Amino acid sequence: MVLKVNIEYCSACGYFPRMKEIERAIQKEFPTAKVTGEGGRSKSFEVTINGELVHSKLTSGKFVNPPVIVEAAKAIAAKQAAAAE
Repeated sequence: MVLKVNIEYCSACGYFPRMKEIERAIQKEFPTAKVTGEGGRSKSFEVTINGELVHSKLTSGKFVNPPVIVEAAKAIAAKQAAAAE
């Protein structure tokens, strides 16, 4: 199964470089992952993997480190692989 990662970020806030950092980390670990970034709500940095919200800056008030997102992606990939068996 291909991972689909969507990152909604506040483009007016200058969060694009942070989005690219997450994208690079995901692509390094999962070369076939489809990562999309889209400008979104003010102060947003929301990361969704295969439809599951794994980080919300709007809720937490904090940014997330790329390794945390990579670990979340690994957990989701493992869970979905197990469900497919």
